[in-house]
Amino acid sequence: MNRNYFLVLILVVALPFAVLAQTPVDLAYGTLATGPNTIVFTNNANFTQLNVAAGTSSFAPAAELGAAGAIGYLTGTEWLIGMTSDAGTGKGDVFVFDAQTATVGPAMANFNDVRDLAVVDQGGRFDAIVPDRANDTVHLITDVLGTPVTSEITPSSIAGNVGIQGLVALSDSLYFIYDESPGGGFGSDELIVVEGNTTDAKTTRLSWNDIGSAGAGLGTDELSVDFHNGLAVRQPDPSTITLYLSNFGVFSDAQIIEVKWIDSGNGFDFNAPVSSVLFFENTLFNAILDNNPATLVPEGSANSRGVAILPGETSGDDQLVIWVDDSANDNTYILIYEISSATFSLFGGDALEMALETTGVTDRLPERYLLLQNYPNPFNPSTEIVYSLPRDTHVELKIVDALGRFVTRLAEGFQLTGEHSQTWNGTDQQGQNMPSGVYLCQLKTANQIQTHKLLLIR
Repeated sequence: MNRNYFLVLILVVALPFAVLAQTPVDLAYGTLATGPNTIVFTNNANFTQLNVAAGTSSFAPAAELGAAGAIGYLTGTEWLIGMTSDAGTGKGDVFVFDAQTATVGPAMANFNDVRDLAVVDQGGRFDAIVPDRANDTVHLITDVLGTPVTSEITPSSIAGNVGIQGLVALSDSLYFIYDESPGGGFGSDELIVVEGNTTDAKTTRLSWNDIGSAGAGLGTDELSVDFHNGLAVRQPDPSTITLYLSNFGVFSDAQIIEVKWIDSGNGFDFNAPVSSVLFFENTLFNAILDNNPATLVPEGSANSRGVAILPGETSGDDQLVIWVDDSANDNTYILIYEISSATFSLFGGDALEMALETTGVTDRLPERYLLLQNYPNPFNPSTEIVYSLPRDTHVELKIVDALGRFVTRLAEGFQLTGEHSQTWNGTDQQGQNMPSGVYLCQLKTANQIQTHKLLLIR
């Protein structure tokens, strides 16, 4: 199967982590998201993708995206888009956007103000949890790529003028919501943990004072209570849940807060988080300086306006993506923080400028053979494998087990220059299900063989 990603415009950035010029990116609400090896956002009715592994940036224009408030990755080139209340397509529409063809699917629901959403992979069927901020309700959309069915799942304990603004999901039965209770405004925000997906789900409400006093002993001058809706969640091991919150600071410096819950053996106690400030404003700004020539980065301040998790091959390889807004100098940066090594890299400046350039754009071709890490990984029941070819060539893409024994062949033959995608559903050449375990994906061309590990979990 050949999928030339983003046929509309494809740009190759030679130095993706070098800042040559800065272009402001006006992101809003939950419009920063991640997919397989990619960071995406909408800006000026353009859907922009930064490919971290390949060093490419691309965008697909669509007027309907002008009021996008939320993005969630589905599969391949398809993304779920939620609109804010001033959406040109109608208030609060939720629809599928195909970035390959720049087409918008029919509206699935007509909510009043979607500022974030969460996509849940139910083993090949994709559901979505969507908060309607204007009506203080939460909805479940089942099977967004099939025949969508919408139902309200708002727990009674969070209804009632709370101004829900952000949401992330760890599974279909656990999600975290940030609101502006009661009725919006500064100084009264809360983090809500919901266990279950029904109207009588168990709910824990935490004020920022609750979070600040937990474990880390944060003072009132160290914990901001005015958060943008930057939330990201990961579970690095079965006993730990980690939530990252981003704010752009009104009462204190901008910061990224890390909130952890540890399973004591009796389950997670969501009333007892262990919290700390992971980065202050000056930490984020120094990270920009450390990754660039100082002469290209003027003195300024860094507001952390959003966070997302860039999944790694294993949970230990996860990276934290931070949208940093230096509004004083009209600059925007995307910092990538490698959690395991506590190191930064930068995908901003020149890469963003080229991705957002709307005039004088010429098509470029991939500069090298590249096999990207499959996504999702681990996976069940299927995973997507993307690779790029700098020239027309003969290709063999196959799966072998950990001992090198042949399992199945996904592609073989002459293929054209560009990006290609194949899906492996965890079966062998005869269509029989393979057991859980580590497998290898091998891309063989005339010049080289590239290999990535895949983890199948039944």
